[in-house]
Amino acid sequence: MKTHIQRNAGFSLTELLVTLAIVSIFSAALYGVYVGQYKAHATQNATVDIQQDLRNSLYVLQRSIRMAGFDPSLGVRNNSPASLGIVGQFPSPHHYNGGSGPGTRIAASGSCQSIAFTLDANGDQVDAGTGTLVVGAGTVEANDLEYVAFRLQGGELQKYRPSLQDWVTVAENIATLNLEFLGEDDTNPKGGADGDTEPDSFSVDRNGNGRADIDDDGDGFPDSDMLALVRYVRITLTAKKTSEVIAWGGNKPAHSLSAIVQVRNHL
Repeated sequence: MKTHIQRNAGFSLTELLVTLAIVSIFSAALYGVYVGQYKAHATQNATVDIQQDLRNSLYVLQRSIRMAGFDPSLGVRNNSPASLGIVGQFPSPHHYNGGSGPGTRIAASGSCQSIAFTLDANGDQVDAGTGTLVVGAGTVEANDLEYVAFRLQGGELQKYRPSLQDWVTVAENIATLNLEFLGEDDTNPKGGADGDTEPDSFSVDRNGNGRADIDDDGDGFPDSDMLALVRYVRITLTAKKTSEVIAWGGNKPAHSLSAIVQVRNHL
């Protein structure tokens, strides 16, 4: 009787190497697809975040600047009009202080990356018990509602908090902020009629003295006589490029938004 022995032979070394090579090729291809999809997803998320920061910044600035000079009781307007609306800087201890505090700083070119203004937020609030205006109405108080300032610092839009005497971040990923001050057509006393019907820019040099008309005396703050004529503020914001936020963001151009805000509560 013959005995048959069944041999359970394994894979040869050649077969294993061929299989390993095929698996490696497929794995590399799948990894490449995964990395590409991951980068595209991360880039898209970063782009959305940047655009959202840009829109939020413009919305906050528009809404806030519209309230500059709000004074429903006319108490501030009648008693201390110079302290109401857009100002060069707040009184001490909230003044500009060489760069750390809030202020409306004007460069020689007329560009402006910060703004400070006041309002009487509770000027129309009546005490239910006495029927008279609440305490503080008719005056500008150094609190977070009535002293308002914004600036661009380190890629962040920041708002000043008088209660902290410090700045807080409103939005990130902002590359540039420019504020241009405008008056009604042909109201710029530094230049003659320009022949159009558009608002005059006070952020240009129309009298040729090397300084923007809004800061004719060159002290770095807007002149009070020009501030009294400001009726609009043009806000221009540019976001950071996606490549500045994440390394593989590509070469997409930076997004920009611009809007003109009417200063409704001017003197």
